[in-house]
Order: sequence, then C-alpha cells, then structure tokens
Amino acid sequence: MATISTGDILFASASQHGRNIATIRLSGQCSTSGVIAELRRIAGHTLGLVQVTLRNATQGWSRVLTLYLAPQPASEGVQLSLF
Repeated sequence: MATISTGDILFASASQHGRNIATIRLSGQCSTSGVIAELRRIAGHTLGLVQVTLRNATQGWSRVLTLYLAPQPASEGVQLSLF
C-alpha cells in the first residue's frame, strides 16, 4: 500500500476534461486527504469529476485517482456569549 510520510516530497496535479486545473509540489503532508485538500484549495470552485495524479518522489510510487468535487458547504459563524 502506498503511504505518505511527513518528510516525503509529493507532486500532485488535477485535471478536468483534459485541462490542467492545479499543480503543486508539497512536503510535510502525512495523508492523501491533506494533499487533496490542498489541491481543492488551489482549484477553487471547480465542480465535477477531476483526475488527480499523485507522485511520491521520495518513495518512488505514483497513483491516479478520480474524484468528484462538490461545492463545500459554507461554514457557519460562531456565536459567542458572555455570561
């Protein structure tokens, strides 16, 4: 199984309909979900199927994922109360 360690150098790209929408080089991530979150941040308001290519240069593996990006729910404000 492909794992990610904190010291690994990762390259990730996301494309939709053959068009590159995000490319990043990362280190310090410890999971695939962290890399996906960073790609999602860069890709902005992209919706639909996205092909993600993730390459771990340190460990020498690569994988391709197909994801569906949906709109993220708007975060609700926090109400503070004084007692």
